[in-house]
Amino acid sequence: MGYNGDEAAAALGFEEMPFKPVTKMKIMTDYKGPMEMTVSWSELSFNPELRFWGVRNDGKPGRIFVLRGCYRTSTIVGLKVEEWGDYPVMCSISDDTEREWLIGEWGAKGFAAYSDSGGFRHFQQFGYAGNGAWVYIGQQKDPSIPLAGLSDISKERASMAEAHGVAVWDAEWV
Repeated sequence: MGYNGDEAAAALGFEEMPFKPVTKMKIMTDYKGPMEMTVSWSELSFNPELRFWGVRNDGKPGRIFVLRGCYRTSTIVGLKVEEWGDYPVMCSISDDTEREWLIGEWGAKGFAAYSDSGGFRHFQQFGYAGNGAWVYIGQQKDPSIPLAGLSDISKERASMAEAHGVAVWDAEWV
């Protein structure tokens, strides 16, 4: 029952699958140059019947996003340009989960779960596909940073967003 990926792409008029999950990719680092990292994503994200939201106790959304930076996936050495990425430009976004509640729906059924973990920071990766289109690649598997260990996190988010000329993407921005 249903379609496999290639059948669904053909039925929607695509010549090939627009999203091809990857498990590893190369990213740029501050001082080590390009290096391979593991990409992960929730298997639940592929179920169109499942919807869920992270919510704080005050009712506001429990996720805050900040652009960490973008880079070209090529390196110039002497007179040679070495292309090493699947996309010409990559961007990394920090994803801070401050949620206490996970509220969800699976078809007609609802559910809620409480967590007092204090939240974590993960890094989401996007690749530029051309013509103004960005592709979500996935979440870096490591690091997963406890927010409790970060000092003055609001100031850090504002400083990073200002450095890139964008807003902190939080409940107030939405």
